[in-house]
Amino acid sequence: MAIKISFFRTPKHRVFHYTPRYYDQTKERIQRIKDDINKEKSDNYIPGKYIRGKIRKANEDNKRHAMKDSTSRIIGIVSLLVLFVLLYYFANYFGWFMELIK
Repeated sequence: MAIKISFFRTPKHRVFHYTPRYYDQTKERIQRIKDDINKEKSDNYIPGKYIRGKIRKANEDNKRHAMKDSTSRIIGIVSLLVLFVLLYYFANYFGWFMELIK
């Protein structure tokens, strides 16, 4: 007889019970029909058939959401001006600081 000493409690066996909440018979039938249609479409798939249309659609979407050229040009000029002003102030500050150190 062996004496079993344990400082920690052994966890009890857990059982997973899954019961679906909702079951819609018509929804499942519609999904099965859609799956059958997609399967038929995939059987007739020709590589590259829809690429031209997708590229054209992507270009149109980019044109709709892209900034205008004038707006992007203004943003670029303003950011360059801010960069030069910051560089000028840093150069003056560190130049003045270096003169104090010497």
